[in-house]
Amino acid sequence: MKNIELLFDAIRSPTDIANMIQLSLALDATLYMTGNCVNYKIPKIWGKVGSWGITEEPKIIHDQSFENLVNKLKQQGKTLIGTSPNAKKNFYDLDLQNIDPVFVFGTETSGLCAAKQKLLDEMVVLPMAPKMNFMTLSVCVPPIAYECHRIMRKTGGSAGTRTPDQSVMSAPL
Repeated sequence: MKNIELLFDAIRSPTDIANMIQLSLALDATLYMTGNCVNYKIPKIWGKVGSWGITEEPKIIHDQSFENLVNKLKQQGKTLIGTSPNAKKNFYDLDLQNIDPVFVFGTETSGLCAAKQKLLDEMVVLPMAPKMNFMTLSVCVPPIAYECHRIMRKTGGSAGTRTPDQSVMSAPL
């Protein structure tokens, strides 16, 4: 069974990391972070997360090297899908039923550089009105994660199988 998996190359904002932690717990998602991200263990992040009543840590895998992490995930049979406002393929045109996807996000200011995009299997754009040319991580990651969640529930993936009265917490800090 598949779980939602999100890879971040360069989250610089502690608040964005806190938001991704909350999202990952809500969906039983795995977070991958590279050495370019702010250290997710800093007190500022967990102070914010704790203010929401969250006392557990999601599954977070850290690797210093984006390239090494991408290679490890590909060896596991994962399909790495990058996001970019310049991509030609629409997110909604992905066939998520037949792959084990990991969605990859770059920096908010420049996205994923061309060299990193070439390491991925596909690049997609989240549709938006022509007057917008990008979205921040805290805006674009949740709809992608929840659309994957919806599709996986429909097709037998493991995300979203919990009933509302069951705890979303899985691992102590």
